[in-house]
Amino acid sequence: KMDMIAIPDFGAGAMENWGLVTYREVLLLFDPKTTSAASKKRIAYVIGHELAHQWFGNLVTMEWWNELWLNEGFATYCEALWAGNSGGYAAYKSNIDGVAAAYIGNNPGWAIYTPGWATTTPNVDSLFDTYITYDKGASVLHQLRYVMGDTLFFAGLKSYANDVRYKYKSATIINFKDVMSQTAGTDLTWFFNEWLNQANHPAYTNLYTVTTLPGNKWNVNITMKQIQSGAYYYQMPVEFKVVFGDATDTTIKFFNSTNNQVFTLSFNKLPTSVVFDPNNNIVLKIGSIASDICDNAFVPEKYSLEQNYPNPFNPSTKISFSVPRESQVKVQIFNEIGQLVKELTNSVYKAGSYSLEWDASTQPSGVYFCRMSSDAFMTSKKLMLLK
Repeated sequence: KMDMIAIPDFGAGAMENWGLVTYREVLLLFDPKTTSAASKKRIAYVIGHELAHQWFGNLVTMEWWNELWLNEGFATYCEALWAGNSGGYAAYKSNIDGVAAAYIGNNPGWAIYTPGWATTTPNVDSLFDTYITYDKGASVLHQLRYVMGDTLFFAGLKSYANDVRYKYKSATIINFKDVMSQTAGTDLTWFFNEWLNQANHPAYTNLYTVTTLPGNKWNVNITMKQIQSGAYYYQMPVEFKVVFGDATDTTIKFFNSTNNQVFTLSFNKLPTSVVFDPNNNIVLKIGSIASDICDNAFVPEKYSLEQNYPNPFNPSTKISFSVPRESQVKVQIFNEIGQLVKELTNSVYKAGSYSLEWDASTQPSGVYFCRMSSDAFMTSKKLMLLK
């Protein structure tokens, strides 16, 4: 039996008491005639969050406060699952993209799991930080789903919640890691170490080159590069979508384990572009992939700046440009009143075609302008960010 009750002036917002979940009135009650769609949606998410706690928090309880991700990260992830159940995968992914963008735009800079908090518990605001414990926490579970695949991921969650060692008892993150590793049939320690024990997230500046070979064959060489501060390198399976001149494409997955790792792909038709992480499964990142096409067959005849794609966009978009000879090129983003928002590049480029990605997750909706300039050329394109 599960009851829910609205309490006037309930300061906590909502609380997942087993059998009687309590809510602030505005987070449970609504008038179908006057309540806005946004408020109704918020109510649904809060109810989903609190009911998820009946499994992740009540049925299996975190062992101590430093394990809080097992409660709040999981319940926040279940909000996305509710969105997916009611609106399909696109709704699920929109929710995950949103919480990941909120974390990236407001990251306070500490890890989800800090062992020392078991003995020296921080203040409540740090412990229950929205962007780390909730938003990044849910995003980590999405990335674990991407690594394991849907079947094994959900089987692992069920095994964890029903494991007699933890059911009606307490568990640790290491316990959860062991259950998921057993379900996956492979040790997932590497994943938990980097996404839970490390602060921040990777910043990619990947590069690819296309080389023409005899006999109508081409090689694509992809160099994986991370430039975040600190020595830690985030290993992950990464996907690349290769688009061809005949408008077909193929998506290929590799496991990227080291910085400056190179992957070589061979094709019998002309590759025209490469898209890194085309489905944005690695949501906890900033990054791009730029082309460095030096083969004579690809040398452009003139400078050009292509219209960004997609446009309108949210939160990131691809910006492509070409240079006919080695040049110092600057690509900048300005807002409507002419303020510089972001300098995407200011470097020397060889003759070729290039692509950059602008992640605008920290910017408000509106019109922006992308300016490309060199010693002999300047042009701009209008961009529309819709959130």
